[in-house]
Amino acid sequence: MTSKTDELILSLERDTASRLIELAERMAKDKRIKPRQTGLISQKELEEELKVTYQTIKLWRDNGLKPYIPPVEGTRKVFFKISDVLAFLEVS
Repeated sequence: MTSKTDELILSLERDTASRLIELAERMAKDKRIKPRQTGLISQKELEEELKVTYQTIKLWRDNGLKPYIPPVEGTRKVFFKISDVLAFLEVS
């Protein structure tokens, strides 16, 4: 019985985390919160802002730029800490 209870709790935690991420994304789109207030930037936004390609960011990741991937199974959106990007690019 404990196994089923553990599975149920894990499922509820994943569902809650997924809903929180969806809510944060909706709020950001509605401009109630600006994504920059979180200190994070999505990979797509980073590509657009720096005018670089996906491959360039992949190369940066391969060379040490740390991504932040939300801890929810099935999540594909990748974020970066703006401070990490600036440090990686040696911008002071």
